[in-house]
Amino acid sequence: MFSRRLFLAGSAASLWIPAMARAATAAYHFTLGVASGSPRDDGMILWTRLAPDPLKGGGMTPEPVDVRWRLSGDEQMKTTVREGVFTTSGRNGHSVHVRVDGLAPGREYWYQFYYGQDESPVGRTRTSSRTDPSAKLALASCQSYESGYFTAYGDMAKWLPDCVIHVGDYIYEGGIGTLGVRMRDLGNG
Repeated sequence: MFSRRLFLAGSAASLWIPAMARAATAAYHFTLGVASGSPRDDGMILWTRLAPDPLKGGGMTPEPVDVRWRLSGDEQMKTTVREGVFTTSGRNGHSVHVRVDGLAPGREYWYQFYYGQDESPVGRTRTSSRTDPSAKLALASCQSYESGYFTAYGDMAKWLPDCVIHVGDYIYEGGIGTLGVRMRDLGNG
């Protein structure tokens, strides 16, 4: 005879079966993350790309699909400022470029994209200011994986830059060196 506790535990566990089956058969679509750019005092461009298999042409069929997006006034995405649907297809690599207008100048916003059951990471963006044209910039360069720990990126994130400009290499033609801190073969990429 089943106890009530065993019945409830079994019932709760059975709720995970559909989620586990979906995870085993469907790949996550936001593998390339999110980005924003072209800031203006009243808006910006929000970007993502559906690419469950980015190294094999993205892994999507060429048909058009709808991607929902939402812009929020808070990091927890509780207050919706703007939202919409963007139709993308294989013709443009399933890239999504949403132009958002009519926002307050000099203010932070957070955004997220949705496709099927998948949610993108939450991105942070900012409109430019009409009264203060200055911007806090961060510059990154030369990040050979086996040659460093990259703790500077953690420090960079703490400074909350308005823009990160990456100008350097991270793949080197010489292969794995002998002076690095990581001596792993990363494959031929």
